[in-house]
Amino acid sequence: MFKNNKIATKLLLLALLGILGVGIVTAYGLMSLRQTMEAERRAAVRQVVETAVSVATYYHKQAQDGALSPEEAKNRAAAVIRAYRYGQGDYMFVYSTSGVTEIHGTRKELEGKMRIDEKDATGFLFLRHQIENAKAGGGYTTYRFTKPGGGDALYEKVSYEALFAPWDWVIASGVYVDDIDTAFRGGVIRALVVLVILLVAMIGASMLLGRVISTPIRRMAATMRALAGGDLSVTVPALDHRDEIGEMANAVEVFRENARERQALAAAAQADLAAREQRTRQMEALMQDFDRDVSHILETVTSASTELEATARALSGTAEQSARNATTAAAATEQASVNVKSVAAASDELAVSITHIAERAGQSQAVAQRATAAAERTEQTVRTLGEATSHISQIVGLIETVASQTNLLALNATIEAARAGEAGKGFAVVANEVKSLANQTSHATAEISTQIAAMEAASTQVAEAIREIVGVIGEVNTLAGDIADAVSQQGDATREIARNVTEAAQGTQDVAESVINVTVGAQETGDSAGQVLAAAGELSRQSEKMRGQVGDFFARARAL
Repeated sequence: MFKNNKIATKLLLLALLGILGVGIVTAYGLMSLRQTMEAERRAAVRQVVETAVSVATYYHKQAQDGALSPEEAKNRAAAVIRAYRYGQGDYMFVYSTSGVTEIHGTRKELEGKMRIDEKDATGFLFLRHQIENAKAGGGYTTYRFTKPGGGDALYEKVSYEALFAPWDWVIASGVYVDDIDTAFRGGVIRALVVLVILLVAMIGASMLLGRVISTPIRRMAATMRALAGGDLSVTVPALDHRDEIGEMANAVEVFRENARERQALAAAAQADLAAREQRTRQMEALMQDFDRDVSHILETVTSASTELEATARALSGTAEQSARNATTAAAATEQASVNVKSVAAASDELAVSITHIAERAGQSQAVAQRATAAAERTEQTVRTLGEATSHISQIVGLIETVASQTNLLALNATIEAARAGEAGKGFAVVANEVKSLANQTSHATAEISTQIAAMEAASTQVAEAIREIVGVIGEVNTLAGDIADAVSQQGDATREIARNVTEAAQGTQDVAESVINVTVGAQETGDSAGQVLAAAGELSRQSEKMRGQVGDFFARARAL
């Protein structure tokens, strides 16, 4: 696909792909950041609404228990919800399912008014949607609304609403999310600036790198074209480079030198061919003369060979005597062979003992492996104890933190209730939080008991692993005794081998006596060999003559 593009173009494309990848990753990161921020806002507003539902539930329970009248319970819950603030001045509001405003955190004049058909700037009946969400079990509503201190400008707002059925309340709260878009746009602008800087830098670097790479390649291509045209005087560039271009240049230089050598060899071969043709014609004449001389010499060699044959017959008789002596030597060798077989049998027994020792050693190794495994389990058990102890420390820290918060909340509740008088009864919510923290303390104490039980179980496992290691060591000792018995058997076999070796030595002495007889026969063979030597002398003289003829032949041939 890219085979027709230049190197600089390919490098530029690679840089653009890199920038594109960075841009995609950046865009994905920004989108993920925006979604995370929006999810956090939604979770915060939902938590606030659920807290208000908890307050209403508490006071409704007070009314059911007879501690407060239903009307007073509603008033106290309304006071807490109306006064509640979070974030950047955000508040809560409550509607009835028919659309009447029951509570409003900032505009009390709206309380008691029917607002079921109220719309935002886009014509969206947001209040109806909020009531429907609450009836469906709770949900979010997105609409555009004015912001306190922001004039008539409209901003995107997200609310969460939940239904408190006993009082027919739709409890809701909303937060503005326009700052999320502002932060997102700022991130996009910064990312685009960085991407543009990277793009410019990468394009410049790609163009520079393409020029650095392509220039020596173009020069190399021109050189190769000249060499292909037969111009061997051209100079190969970039021979001093230490990169791939330099390796290519060295290869082209080798090609150029080889081409020059081939030219020189071709010229020399042409001259050598003419000389060989002349030499061939002269050699034909010499070969005819050489054939005539050799034929005469071969006739003489044939006669000498006849005399040598007669002498060989005499040597045959002597060989028969040597054969008889060899028979005696063979008998003695047979006895030695029997002794050697005994040595082999004893060696077999020794091999069996060694095999047994190897098997027992293998079993000892297996037992050692089991001991190692038991030790590893012990180590794992100790690690478990360490982890359980660490977890206990974390839980104790949690207990201390919870106890501290419990004391602080209890103190704050007492002080504020005393100062507020009748209005301080709303701090009963704080008392509930105190109870919740006390429950957490109880749960943490139970978790400590569980972890201590885990430590005891791990200690039991350590004891069992140690007992298993002791048993394995006992097995290793037993196997060591078996190995000692096998070694004793090996000693007996070794003594048997020594006895057989002694007998083999005696057989060797008999062989030596037979060798003496063979020596006598060898002397007779020597006498017959003298006659063979005389005949061979004549043959040698003829061979010398033949050698002279051949030497003269080659001397004449070399002189051509």
